[in-house]
Order: sequence, then structure tokens, then C-alpha cells
Amino acid sequence: MNTNPSVLDPNVQPWPSPVRAWFAVALLVFALALSFVDRIILALLVDPIRKDLGLQDHHLGLLLGFAFSAFYIVAAFPIARLADRHSRRLIIVCGVFAWSVMTAVCGLAQSFWQLFFARAGVAAGEATLQPSAYSMFSDYFPRERLGMALGVYQSGIYLGVGFAFLAGGLVLEMVKGVSGLSLPFVGELHPWQFAFVVVGAPGVILALILLAVREPPRRGALATKGTAMPLRDVFAYIRANLRVYAGHYLGFALLAIPSFTIAMWAPSYFIRVLGYAPPDAARTLGLMILLLSPAGALFGGFLADRWQKQGHLDAPIRVGLVAALVLFVTGVGAPLVTDPALAVLTFCPFVFASSMPAAVAPTALQLIAPNQLRAQMSAGFLLSLNLISSGIGPTAIGLITSVLFANDRAVGMSMSIVNGVAVILSGVILFKMRRAFSEAAGKQAS
Repeated sequence: MNTNPSVLDPNVQPWPSPVRAWFAVALLVFALALSFVDRIILALLVDPIRKDLGLQDHHLGLLLGFAFSAFYIVAAFPIARLADRHSRRLIIVCGVFAWSVMTAVCGLAQSFWQLFFARAGVAAGEATLQPSAYSMFSDYFPRERLGMALGVYQSGIYLGVGFAFLAGGLVLEMVKGVSGLSLPFVGELHPWQFAFVVVGAPGVILALILLAVREPPRRGALATKGTAMPLRDVFAYIRANLRVYAGHYLGFALLAIPSFTIAMWAPSYFIRVLGYAPPDAARTLGLMILLLSPAGALFGGFLADRWQKQGHLDAPIRVGLVAALVLFVTGVGAPLVTDPALAVLTFCPFVFASSMPAAVAPTALQLIAPNQLRAQMSAGFLLSLNLISSGIGPTAIGLITSVLFANDRAVGMSMSIVNGVAVILSGVILFKMRRAFSEAAGKQAS
């Protein structure tokens, strides 16, 4: 019998009302989209930053990569541990406020190190959002509706990326060639600095609005009846369930590599191989991502929910396997096309399929992890994404292009190779861990 008043028995207690649950989803989608706008805006401002601060490419590489990913990883686990014990809503509110302020602070930087630490602050703030949100959704929605809810939420990633490409240029156009931009108590700003301030400001307002979201009561099996699970027990739990978590982390991280190859290398492919002008390439890919990626994430969530209702405990893994099959065809074939019109047609299903696992990967974790570990297990998955999907995958494409082929126009072939290897490995791993996943999901469902 459940003796902890903060933990609800999912078989007895009613779920939060759909209105309250979807209100939270809507605000958190906006927060996720805004986080990716704040994350990506730096990449759109590289040239003016380099000129005004006197930076070199290796400085910019650190700002784009290490300054964000390293501090995100360092902050993610302690924040996730707090989210498994305290108010997830309040943690998200503080995080949104912090990363928005730090984005604006990026616009006040006068040197590399000032921009580096402001960028690190953005990363630490953004580390609050996804693990906390994933955990909240498992207490807002029953298992058979969780996939769609997370599909809607994960679409915020692609809305943010697409909006960053389309609107980021608009912000720059607004301040381009304008002199004398200034703020009270700050003084005159360069256009790129003013762009950071403009992009960071909405998050401060959003943080206040997020206070209207209610923290849902926790439900699900807790190992220690509401108190924090000691770290030794956390590690013991992970060891006991290593097969299923290792399979999930590695399988879905590999399956996400094609999505990252689109974001990182598809512009180069469109420019170098298909002959697009840079603005046209950004606009074409931005529209694809904005329209097709959220649709793919929603479809993946819908499919998982449908199979979940039919009694398939491994529903998220099944969706991952379907995505792997489609990506083996589209992710390998699309980057090999050299005709511009045909390339757009083949990239459309590629972009759609690459986003299908976006909802089911976090859904799967919420189905197998006890409530006190959901945010922490989610943080582990985000770590694998940072290391494998956004680290190893795009880096491998650059190395293959420059070292193996020694030809800039071979970037499409490199994308095809990396996508093919990643998808095959992912499919094998996810297939082999299906039974272990079903057993773990069955324990949480009982």
C-alpha cells in the first residue's frame, strides 16, 4: 500500500485535467523552442563577432561547442537530481529566467572570455528544462497518451531550429547597418550584440508566465517513499538495469545522428553539391525543418500511443525500429542525389523520418524509470545525445570528407556513410533490447 501522500497510485487517483495538462505542454513547447533559438543564434552571428572581438576559428569552435556542451553536461545531473525531489515547475522557471538573462549578457560581452562564460551560463540554464519537463509529463498523462504529449513537446526543438534560421536572419536585417544602438546604463552596442539582447528578452517574460503551470502530484513506484534516493542506490539500480538503459541510450543516440547531420552538414551539401546560394539553402532547409520535423515527431508519438493501447509494452522501441528502417533508405540515399529538384523531394522524407524518434526516446524512459529517477535517467540520455549524436556524428562526417575523400564536394557521400552505419547499429541495438525493455516497462505498469 502506498503510504506516501506525495506519490499517487495511478490505478486509483485521477489524472490532472486535460486542460491543465495541455496548457503546461503549450507553455513548455514555447520554452523548448526558445531554448533552441537562444542556443543557435550564436551560429548566425559568427562573422560579425569574429570581426568585432578579433577572434579566430578555434575561438568560435569553443564557443559553439565546448562552452555549451561541457557546461550543459556538468549542470544536467545535479539539476536532474533536484528535479526528482523538488518542484520541477520552479526549477524550469528559474532555468528559463537564467538562460534568457545570460543570452542577453552574451550581447554585452567585450572579449572572448566574457562571451565564453556567458555562453556557459546559457547552457547551465537550459539544462533545467528537458529532464524536468519529461518527468512532469509522466505525471500529467497516462501511458497511452504520453507519446503524443511528448511528440508535441519535442516538436518545439524543430520549431526553434526552423525559427532560428528564418527569424534569426530577420533580426540581423533589422539591425544591419544601424549605428548608434544603445541601452540605458550599458551604452552603445554593435548590431550582433543588440541581436542577443532582443532574442534573450522574451524568455524573461516567459519565465513569469510559467508560474501559472501547476506542479502535478508524483505517481509511480518510488524506491524510498518520497525521500531522495541515495546515490549508492541510484548506481545499484543502474547496474541492475544496465542492459535496458545502455541499449536505450546508445540505440536512440545513434538513431538521432541523421537528424544532427541535417542540421550541421545539409547546408554545406546544398551549397557545395547542389549549387544553392547560402541564403537559399538556409531558407529551403529551414522550411523543411519547420514543417516536416514537428510532423515526424508527432507521428512517432501517435504511433507509440496506438501500439501502447494495443498492449505492446515495447511500443517506443517499435517506433524506433520503424524509423531506423526508413532512415536506412532515406538517410543513405538522399545525400547521394545531385539534381537539385530531386534532392529536395528525397530530403523531405529524410527530414520527416529523422524526427520520428524524438518523442519516443524520452517516452521510453518515462515508462521504465521509477518516479524518483525519471529526471536523472533523462539527463543520462541527454548526455549520450551530446556525446554521440551532436559530437561523434557530425565530426565523423568532417573527417571522412577532408581526410578520406579530400574533396569538399564529397560531403554528401560522407553523410550517407555516417547515416548508414549509425542507423544499422541503432537498429541492431534496439532490436536486441526489446525484451529487456518490455520487462522493465511491465514492472512500472504493474
